[in-house]
Amino acid sequence: MRFASMKIIVFIMIVSACSLLGQDSTYKKIVVLPFTGSGLAESDILTAESIFNFELAQKSNLKIIPQEKVNLKLEGSNCFDIDCALKTGKLLGADFVLGCKLMVLGDKIIVQYFLMDIVNLKELVRDQTTSSTVEDLEVVMKRIAKSVIITAPLNENVEVGTIMQKEAETPLRRATTRNFGLAFGYAFPQEGYGSTERSFTFDLRGGYEMDDFAIGMLLGLRKGFAMNIYGHYLFSRTDVSPYLGGAFGFHWVLNEKNFFNDNKRGDGFEITVCGGLRVFRTYNFEVIFNLEYIQTLNDFNSRAFVFTIGLL
Repeated sequence: MRFASMKIIVFIMIVSACSLLGQDSTYKKIVVLPFTGSGLAESDILTAESIFNFELAQKSNLKIIPQEKVNLKLEGSNCFDIDCALKTGKLLGADFVLGCKLMVLGDKIIVQYFLMDIVNLKELVRDQTTSSTVEDLEVVMKRIAKSVIITAPLNENVEVGTIMQKEAETPLRRATTRNFGLAFGYAFPQEGYGSTERSFTFDLRGGYEMDDFAIGMLLGLRKGFAMNIYGHYLFSRTDVSPYLGGAFGFHWVLNEKNFFNDNKRGDGFEITVCGGLRVFRTYNFEVIFNLEYIQTLNDFNSRAFVFTIGLL
């Protein structure tokens, strides 16, 4: 009975040891090189490094090689270039090595980092970001740790609670994103406008403009009353930007009544395809040159080209 109990105990110990060995083998080692910096207090650099190490240890299976061993190999020298990083990582038997540098530029702190695969001699991540304040470095370090864990750039690991201050700021522009203006020109009917060959048009436009898109509403007099919601894709962020877009709305087309069309309706939904140029985009006003093809879904099948010039 005692012999059987001993066999069971020995078996359990062997299984536990194998389990621990197997678990330990799944942990890969990483060397975190001492953070380097210029223009920052040494205490701030050390704090940033500590936050990074804590976050990495807490949320990954990577085993961080103790800093004392790293410092012993470096012998007090700074190490941020690839050759030095790979050499240090190999000497310490690590699988990965990370380097990070913090530099002050005016009121900003520029943070650069890289992650190397020592075994395959491959650069996994190299990225740079900007911290608006020293306090914001806490969020930056958490994001860099996440970047290392998923081996992806910073902009691919945004989460609620880890938004950097610079990402929440509104980009500076010379112009407001809201605009309002008017445009005038001519409509050139193709069908469904009676005998009219050319008609004066007048539009009021209001909307919002983003970096690559514009959306808004149009109220116009176009051989009747028109109203639509439009969207434009802007091909350039410079002062001269071509665009393409479309609109959907309503158009009440005024047609001459006669014996043959007395019961036909001139109003209906309208589909628009448009393109043109926006000039002076970076200023607090814009000049717009717009060409549209409009199709009104009424009983007259009204179709026309419309060319307008406007000021927003």
